[in-house]
Amino acid sequence: MQEAYVTGVSTRKVSRITEELCGTQFSKDQISRMARALDEELDRWRQRPLGKDYPYLVIDARYEYIREDGQIASEGVLTVEGINSDGYRQVIGVSMAPGEDATSWGEIFRALIDRGLAPDTVVCATSDDHQGLREALRRYFPHAGWQRCQPHYQKNAAFKVLRKDRGEVHNQLRDVFAAPDREEAQRRALQMIEHWSGRVPEFAEWLEETIEQTLTVFHLPKQHRVRLRTTNNLEKLHQEVKRRTRVVRIFPNRRSCLRLVSALAMEQSDEWLTGPRYLTMMEPEPVEEKEEALQPVA
Repeated sequence: MQEAYVTGVSTRKVSRITEELCGTQFSKDQISRMARALDEELDRWRQRPLGKDYPYLVIDARYEYIREDGQIASEGVLTVEGINSDGYRQVIGVSMAPGEDATSWGEIFRALIDRGLAPDTVVCATSDDHQGLREALRRYFPHAGWQRCQPHYQKNAAFKVLRKDRGEVHNQLRDVFAAPDREEAQRRALQMIEHWSGRVPEFAEWLEETIEQTLTVFHLPKQHRVRLRTTNNLEKLHQEVKRRTRVVRIFPNRRSCLRLVSALAMEQSDEWLTGPRYLTMMEPEPVEEKEEALQPVA
């Protein structure tokens, strides 16, 4: 019954299945109590010590509907994936929060540090552009570089131009991101800014202010860049979470949502640890804290 619950079968359906297979009827409350027996194991997993360094973090959030005090609210599921010094992935943080402000992210980062993650060993964190998340990263991992997710950036850019121009913007950004090194990426970015400065000045100004945030991966070893430039890897986990939580639709409380998401995250984390090595690790170059300003093309 616990396994059926974790795989996304509702308590009502579990009750019908057990009655059909076992000849015994279990109430929804009985099944819910059995599901809560998972909590102790999941709590230990979420609070486990982190015995290795994690030079790379990938951070993302998704939202689920929770019923609290008779009201239905959207609550954030905050997830942190770590790539350890051996090159293997793990889910190292799962938490629930009302939103993605600096306090919420700060609590999960503080918990990671308390469990053994040394702040000065984090080289780069990849995420979407959330102000609260960035503030928390600067506070708890001040020496880590921040990589803005490139696909998310492309989507953000597309909404700043007319629909007819979106394909051109997408291709230009893809060309910037595919550059062989940082210097060439900056050169292509400057060309793009100049191209749009006469057509859509507001868009060109936005590019000038933000595009450096997407180029942090050029400080990393070349073979690491493709996998650290996006949050896609973690979003695949969230897609699986969505597939399972769609059955529930509205969780009766925050704890029940955290139970299901944690069980799925633990399962995925175990598969990553026993599967192929995600990255071949070497000593990455430290990411400079000071952002380099784009200089005009000669």
